[in-house]
Amino acid sequence: MATYLQRYARTAADELGPGTHASITVRHFGATARAGSSSDRAARCDDVEERTQVGPCITAMRGMAPVVLPALGGEQRWPEWRAAFREQDFSSFAAVPVVVTARCEVALNLYSVGRREWDAADLAAVGRVADAAAVDVRERLDRAGPARRGDGAEARDRVAQAVGALMELRGCDAPDAQALLLRFAERSGAALPDVASWVLLAAVSRVGGSR
Repeated sequence: MATYLQRYARTAADELGPGTHASITVRHFGATARAGSSSDRAARCDDVEERTQVGPCITAMRGMAPVVLPALGGEQRWPEWRAAFREQDFSSFAAVPVVVTARCEVALNLYSVGRREWDAADLAAVGRVADAAAVDVRERLDRAGPARRGDGAEARDRVAQAVGALMELRGCDAPDAQALLLRFAERSGAALPDVASWVLLAAVSRVGGSR
């Protein structure tokens, strides 16, 4: 399942050339979800962050400042993410966060197979892609507002659609998708139908979906 945000991850990886992999993460009401990746290797690393809610991407979004790691070296933070990073044979990492709304951020996460210093030109290129993604997310969240209003049956339908979307995006079964949606709701403190709207319109909409 290709999401509209996945194309931004692919664009960022292409901008920085061979050996670069990218993921894009959305953080809304304090809940973080991976919304697209240019490769399975990058996805595996970001999925660890989503599951543990600990990692350099989340650090970048909390502080709204890039995290740049030309090499892990003596880095002691984020042990589970570091293990995934090494398992995927990456050498360097950078995360560039952008504000979407007062309660929403996105970050582009770059993984390099060889050591990379992530110079000013690299970060500027990634920043431009992240800015474009933020505009796209903002527009979809604006449209999600009216969609959150509805009766009980409409809200249940939205939750069921979000579960189906997560199953397709993550390749998981219904209980796992339901658990993931509930986890997003618990972390954000938002109502489940509201989280379902966010998942459908801000995180996992298909490429070419309604604009």
